Amino acid sequence: MNYKADHYVNYQELETLLKGYQKKFPDLVDLESLASTKEQREIFLITLSNKKKSSHLDKPGYWVDGNTHASEVAGCQACLHTINYLLESYGKDEKATFLLDNITFYIVPRISPDGVEHILETGEYIRSSNVLYPRADHVEGLVKKDMNGDGQVLLMRIKDTAGRWKISKKDKRLLIPREIDEYDKNEIYYRLLSEGEFENFDGFHEKLGEKYNLDFNRQYPAEWMPEGAQKGAGDFPLSEPETRAIAEAISLRKNIFGLQSFHTFSGVILRPFMNKPDTDMDDHDLEYYKEIGEVGKNKTGYPAVSVNHEFRYHPKRNTGGGFIAWTYEHLGIFSFSNEIWNVGSKVGIEFNNDFIRSLMRGYSEDEWVKVLAWCDSNLDKKEYYEEWKTFNHPQLGEVEIGGLKTLKFISNPPEKFLEEEVKSNMDFVLSCAMTAPLIKITNTEVEILGNGLKKLKIDLKNSGHLPSFGSSLALKNQACHSPKISISLNGPELIQGKLEQVGTDLEGRSASALMKTQVFGGFDININESRYEWIVKGNGKVIFEANYYRGGRVMKEIEL
Repeated sequence: MNYKADHYVNYQELETLLKGYQKKFPDLVDLESLASTKEQREIFLITLSNKKKSSHLDKPGYWVDGNTHASEVAGCQACLHTINYLLESYGKDEKATFLLDNITFYIVPRISPDGVEHILETGEYIRSSNVLYPRADHVEGLVKKDMNGDGQVLLMRIKDTAGRWKISKKDKRLLIPREIDEYDKNEIYYRLLSEGEFENFDGFHEKLGEKYNLDFNRQYPAEWMPEGAQKGAGDFPLSEPETRAIAEAISLRKNIFGLQSFHTFSGVILRPFMNKPDTDMDDHDLEYYKEIGEVGKNKTGYPAVSVNHEFRYHPKRNTGGGFIAWTYEHLGIFSFSNEIWNVGSKVGIEFNNDFIRSLMRGYSEDEWVKVLAWCDSNLDKKEYYEEWKTFNHPQLGEVEIGGLKTLKFISNPPEKFLEEEVKSNMDFVLSCAMTAPLIKITNTEVEILGNGLKKLKIDLKNSGHLPSFGSSLALKNQACHSPKISISLNGPELIQGKLEQVGTDLEGRSASALMKTQVFGGFDININESRYEWIVKGNGKVIFEANYYRGGRVMKEIEL
């Protein structure tokens, strides 16, 4: 099976693609399962790097994942697009070759395989996992399901004089909110429900069934809050096999300096903090986030914003347990979450740095008219809309089923636009990876001192953009290992120096990023370099090793 960015893959296709890459590119690919889900699907991690050049952990690491949320299937496709480009372009394309020679990519295309498969098979909405939650024994209420046998789960509208909705006069396909002071005896008003039926219905009391509201992006340790404070958080942090597997995998890989987690449908690049202002962030880290965020905007067209300042569900309500909050605020890994696709951006809808609340409030009637006009010009009608049809519901009586489809129209790009969207997001991932700290040996010198004594000098340089420790917060939190410098001797005797010592962290080009003018002179002193010296006696071999973890590991054998 060959990768094509023209449809959304199911679990079997995903497994076939990943195993095919492992077989086709054995020198570039390792494939493993991080865990099995409750429905016995694997959470695959594919690791990409040139293993002949050096091992995975000897290079700076960049983590990419998708499908934390089951319905956001474009995230998996962005991961697959990245995998396919790097592997198929290695040895042909300069950037792909440089990246796999110097960087290790850890990619988990689908964190929620059970949830995704359920959505693709049934059309029902699931947040992350199709585990009954918050009460595993029974969750009573509306069960979303295909009632009229047309193979999809849409909306039900019910005529009701107290209803909140009415049909738009500008486009009959639209339902718009009723004005708060509106009463018109000639108008038909509706209630809206998801297509489905009620469990344990008594004929009168309707309840919204919260069956599948477990949210993996509320499961991580950073500012975790219980169910009463935040929906979907789980029984405790990392209570689910999926989130625990991800947390363990990242924690074990001490070389990871950066991370991208793909979500969908706001058309924005999100960065920390989650619940703190930018003024609380270290100047270096904030400047990097802003600079690389501009690169992301140029690549994708999405603005790069702080979750705390521009992506809050409510101005007074914090979001706890977030993935990129944990990876940056605890581990000091530069972390982004790309919200792939926003159909409103196609017709020029402005969100004024209030992305999530603007989407939750919805588009205005005129904006919806523009969206549907764009759809009419670019999509087949069946891709985004189903005509309302009368149905005799076994519990509610006469209803109408139909309306706008969301999975491949609002929540994700239509297949026609999938490749264009995931490619631009992949380009941002590659740009982030290109900023890695890169420790290299630049000079080896042996000075003859006499009487059999020799001075060994070895120079290191960080040729990357970021410092060897990645983020300043990683240094502050002691979340990254200190550099380890060592030599081993086969023949010579050590006279002065240490066989093993803590190395000096090396700055990158980002150290002087705040100074953007040449008017007042240069500030680029060589704080990205260090020299190590030893005095030895005799002849033989010296093996030098410097492990900078997030900056990589280098070795050299010197003959004396």
